[in-house]
Amino acid sequence: MNREQAKQKVEASLALGCHTAAPWVEDREAYIAEKAADLIACIIQPVSATVVAASYPEYSFAEYHESKVWAIAKSGDNWLLTLDGKPDFALGFGSDPASIEMLGFSSADALGEWLG
Repeated sequence: MNREQAKQKVEASLALGCHTAAPWVEDREAYIAEKAADLIACIIQPVSATVVAASYPEYSFAEYHESKVWAIAKSGDNWLLTLDGKPDFALGFGSDPASIEMLGFSSADALGEWLG
């Protein structure tokens, strides 16, 4: 996977819409557009990632622990993870992509996962 493929994968997800509720903002659509642009700006050259733990392991941890995972966006110690060949995304944490803890949830909603 390269950066352009990662961007296309995120953009395909964004085209489906984001399911994140944002009751604290007056204009949800503007908020989602701003956060989507922020996510696009954080896309990196993908790096292989290893998920070693999850805050909520009962959800998607096993699949992310046992599958080929790419880290495709980064902000501080937050990573947007995706499964190789699947339209699925998860939020990961850590300084080293070889040892990532994930929140534990995943979905086809890249922005929703990125926002936590």
